[in-house]
Amino acid sequence: MGLIWSNTELIEEWKSTNENWGVTIYLRLVATPLVIWLQTIAQPWIGSEEAALLYTLEPIFAEKFSCWLLGEQLAILLG
Repeated sequence: MGLIWSNTELIEEWKSTNENWGVTIYLRLVATPLVIWLQTIAQPWIGSEEAALLYTLEPIFAEKFSCWLLGEQLAILLG
């Protein structure tokens, strides 16, 4: 259902998707495995409560860093 619902948006975004294959491949082959490997290395040194807190706060950290590094602004969508 989601694919049918967003079909018009997928067609419009196809051009920008084709232009960014290098970024997609980098994220799949370098960035994601590196972060997972570093998390696995660090897990023995951190308690379960601290790990749960860090994973819970991860979206907040992502938002703060995107505002700080990229200059993005958080918008409130109503309705």
